[in-house]
Amino acid sequence: MFFNFCGGDVPDWVLSQFYAFDSISSEVLGALLRETVRALVKKDLKHSLQEKLELDRTQFKSILAVLHFIISSAARYNVKADVLQTELLQLGLQQQQCALIAETHATACESIRETLQATMMRLPSVASVITHVDEMADLATGDVVKEGAVHLSRTDGERISFKTDASQLASIVGDLKGALESMQDLESLTQ
Repeated sequence: MFFNFCGGDVPDWVLSQFYAFDSISSEVLGALLRETVRALVKKDLKHSLQEKLELDRTQFKSILAVLHFIISSAARYNVKADVLQTELLQLGLQQQQCALIAETHATACESIRETLQATMMRLPSVASVITHVDEMADLATGDVVKEGAVHLSRTDGERISFKTDASQLASIVGDLKGALESMQDLESLTQ
């Protein structure tokens, strides 16, 4: 069956963890939802919450994983809160739990979408490029061969160096321009 909040069928691992929701109160679910949203937006998960809520480790992790999946997928697919609530009811969660999850989704959806867009499919950008040409003698023919060297520094600190000849460099530049155009086209479609 198609569910909008996950863009298709609900994964079996999510369905198999719904039993863990039966034994938690609305207050505990609310705390777990707040932690899930905080972890999605700030990329930081507080495991100290497990002791405060008096949940065993397995139950804590399984509920957080399911909530993470539901909230992030619903944000990714831009599902309305009422649709999310209805779909969770269809899957067997309690009415009050569905309402709380949908309410949390409605209030946090935009910030989660912004975080997902900022972090998904992004590579570190190039901070600097240094190029130079070395002239070397070809031992076989005695001719002077020019070889280009490129040194890239990325914003994440990684450095990449490679040597190339003029034809390879022209091909690389052409490929990079094509990739940039494709990425700009994709970015314009998502906005």
